[in-house]
Order: sequence, then structure tokens, then C-alpha cells
Amino acid sequence: RRWGLDQGAESGEAAGVMLDPMLVDGQGLGIGWGRTLSAAPRRMTQRRHTRSWVATLMGGLTRGSGINTFEVSTGFAKVLGSECYYLAAPIYFPTAESREVLASHYGIAEALRRARLADVALVSCGDMSTRSLLISTQVVTENLDGLREAGAVGDLLGVFLDAEGRPVDHPLNQRVMALALSDLKAIPNSILASGGIYKAPIIRAVLKAGYVKCLVTDEACAEAAL
Repeated sequence: RRWGLDQGAESGEAAGVMLDPMLVDGQGLGIGWGRTLSAAPRRMTQRRHTRSWVATLMGGLTRGSGINTFEVSTGFAKVLGSECYYLAAPIYFPTAESREVLASHYGIAEALRRARLADVALVSCGDMSTRSLLISTQVVTENLDGLREAGAVGDLLGVFLDAEGRPVDHPLNQRVMALALSDLKAIPNSILASGGIYKAPIIRAVLKAGYVKCLVTDEACAEAAL
């Protein structure tokens, strides 16, 4: 433990250490969002990967926070010296139909294509408490009771999952702008970085469903998840 870091920041920096030697020029890197992931570039080596790219894996917030999808992915692109493809859309759309319309837009379609082509992905997950950034957004707050009734234990890339890692039956999951979890599972190298014992249920769900290949977390959370 480094003095002054919480479990999320620790997990993020440890993920940066793991990710750093995995990246070579010409690869695509898919990035999620959140406090944990924003810490990872601090432990990565500055380089000039002009043939690589960074792609955001989910839509973002409508205001800046330093931990939004656009800001987090930009941080990685700067460290790697690479181009960044932004999924320039909100996380959730008013309807599934409006989500499909925008997903066909050239720029959004290209960002999603790049996300699917990623060689490496770094993601985090959120629980169902107010400690989660996603839970604090208005659209999720308005749907929180329904998500809990549907069995949600947390989210991965904005998709709410039950204890077995299955997307819950809720309209919000049809309205999310993000890489499909089946596509995340197909990425050759993927890391889930998330810490705090309160994250154990959603981490366990993500691992049960096999969405990621590697986990970076703290010891107490790992024991609880097991």
C-alpha cells in the first residue's frame, strides 16, 4: 500500500504497471472510465506509438470531471503518443431506438469498430451504492429501484449485471452506448481493475461470466470475491 492511496487508486496504478509492458506499437487499446483507471497512466512509460490507437469503450458524461471516458482515454493516448477514438455520445440514450440511430453514424460506428478491434482492454466496474460514479448520475438514480428489483449487483461498461454476470432485464441496458460485453470477452488481453471490498459482488459476477482475462484488486476484495 502506498501512503495516501485508496484501494481504487492502488488498483489503477497496479493495472498501469501490468499494462505497461503489454503494449507494443501497432496495437489498439480500449479504455473504460472512472477514478481507478485514471490512476493507471501514472505508472506507465511515456512512448511514441504512432501506429497504435486508443478507443473509448463507452459513452461519457455531459460534464467534465477528470474521470470521464474522454478525459481518461486522452490520458492514455498522451502517454502512448497515439491517436484516440472517442465514443462521443452519452452513456444512456432516451430510447433503444435513438441509440441505434446514432450508433449508425459514421463517427460513432468507427469508434465502436476500433473498440472491437482492440488488442488490449482496461476496464473497471461499479457497485450499486452512491460510491459509484454511474449510480450518482440522474438517469441511473431515476432507475435505481427497478435495477435492484431486476437483480443488479453492479455494472460493467454501463451494463448492469446480476450475481451470475448476466445483463439484467431492464430498459437501461438496451439504451447504453458501449462496446457489447460479448465483444469485450473476445478481446485477446483484458484487465479489470477495481478495488474495495464493497465491489466484491460485481467483481465476482464479471469473473463468473468470463468477460475479462485478468483482475487487479486489493487483497481484502479478492478474498471476499473468492
